[in-house]
Amino acid sequence: MAQTLTDRFGTSALFNETDKTITFDVDDLATITDSALITDLNIDEWADRIAAALLLHWRGNQSTDNTDPTDGLIVGDPFKQFEQRGGENQISFNYNVAIYIPDTSADLDPDLVV
Repeated sequence: MAQTLTDRFGTSALFNETDKTITFDVDDLATITDSALITDLNIDEWADRIAAALLLHWRGNQSTDNTDPTDGLIVGDPFKQFEQRGGENQISFNYNVAIYIPDTSADLDPDLVV
């Protein structure tokens, strides 16, 4: 079954039709363990962390067999890689994200995602 707004962004997610905005509660993302640490002063430091939490949230809410043709976005299994970036040893977690559209276009058009 296709994912809903609350499946993708948590149970508190809301769409404002007038403003065309989506709001969600970071506390709905289980992998953010202490949202009290996020403030107006450090929100930019948390942007990538929140994006990573969303990716894990999407992966956790998708169907287990990933064969449903109404799922427009599937997060694949990760693989881990050890890297050195800017002189620092880091681990990258690489996820394949598949976005599905009808077989009528050669380019990714978000308006066509199933």
